[in-house]
Amino acid sequence: MKALLIYLFSFSRLLAWGLTEHQQVTLVADEANTADQFRVRSEAGEFVLRLYFVEAPHPAPSSEETLELEAKQLNIFGVADEQALREAAGQAMQALRSQLRRPFTVHVDEALPGGEDADFWGFVTTAGGADLSAYLVRAGHARVWGPGRDTPRGMSEREMRAVLSDARDAAMLERAGIWALTDPVRLPAMRAQQRRLTPEIMPEPYVPATDPAPEDIVDPAPETARSRDTEAARTPVIVNVNTADSETLQLLPGVDETLAGRIIRGRPYLTPRDLLDVRGIGVHLLESWNGWVVTR
Repeated sequence: MKALLIYLFSFSRLLAWGLTEHQQVTLVADEANTADQFRVRSEAGEFVLRLYFVEAPHPAPSSEETLELEAKQLNIFGVADEQALREAAGQAMQALRSQLRRPFTVHVDEALPGGEDADFWGFVTTAGGADLSAYLVRAGHARVWGPGRDTPRGMSEREMRAVLSDARDAAMLERAGIWALTDPVRLPAMRAQQRRLTPEIMPEPYVPATDPAPEDIVDPAPETARSRDTEAARTPVIVNVNTADSETLQLLPGVDETLAGRIIRGRPYLTPRDLLDVRGIGVHLLESWNGWVVTR
């Protein structure tokens, strides 16, 4: 009976979201891995996962196809130097390995192949409860691009894309990750060139009006750039306050180790407003987390 109930519960989740969940998944070392597409291992076996919603810079090209991708990414990210783009790809991979150093959860759509090189499109929730795609975008290691769908947490595709676009705007303004390499003067011309080359990949209007104009982006001093990179790494992604560990909770503004401990001890929370019952969390602090805190 217990096994039947577990099966029915799992099946109900599959019907609700159209996704299959794999728990205790681990990252598999593979030379072909990139921050947005990588090999994983679950109880069902190994497969290559392609993340919904995002595209990360790729390492040195190994074929004509990947050479074309590098040329496209140079234009999209507004980076003039191929070597700088490849170094950014290496930094994105380091961030991926750091986020997935502990077993994580994957949700895949088994009815939708991931493309020529990937088995499935899907979502990754880290051991700390963060959405991997959101983390990569907010840290400046990926742009918002590609197929999407409603998330395992019940957020609509449109809402998720809006949240990620806001995260991308913040990363661009802070010159986080690859955006520190962007040439703001050349960016509009480079993207216009890419739209002419591949209109089906980058349809109009692609860049929202909220994207920073070239004159709004100022090269920071080295000390400022370092401090901004550090702050970007601490800025919240989407955090589930019912499952996140202390380290992930401390990504939220105003949360230190003590407050993170209180949040953990006060679980479960039905809605984010329930956090107001936690000593040290007031209305203004809770409002600063709008869009970043979920309870399921």
